[in-house]
Amino acid sequence: MSTTRGCKGVVKAGAVPAVIAEITAWDFTETAEEIDTSSMGPCTGKSEAGLVKTAGNITCFWDSTDAGQSELIVGVKVNLVLIPGGDVMGETTYTGEALILSRGISSDVKGVITQPYTFSMNGGFIEGVVAA
Repeated sequence: MSTTRGCKGVVKAGAVPAVIAEITAWDFTETAEEIDTSSMGPCTGKSEAGLVKTAGNITCFWDSTDAGQSELIVGVKVNLVLIPGGDVMGETTYTGEALILSRGISSDVKGVITQPYTFSMNGGFIEGVVAA
């Protein structure tokens, strides 16, 4: 069984995707609505898949000079590229247009300033691979 270390992950944002610096974590979940199509008679439940939606989070250390972080503007759609295994040829990518829903900044006397973002998408990511 193969495993991939999370520390190799990369996130890019923008029309010409720029690497977002200082990423500490990211995730996304693709879900489909469940539409109840049960009818009287057979007394069994039936369902079909409805609308597909994707939502996710990106967390990074705050860097006001980072071009990638500056692409993540609340209320604006941005092209995202998520690369779990690192930006090397052949690695899996997830690409799509995401609406940035929220941004926060958290400062702690014992730590580094962090900046979490949330996003949603119409539909899901397109899965591909890093090209040469």
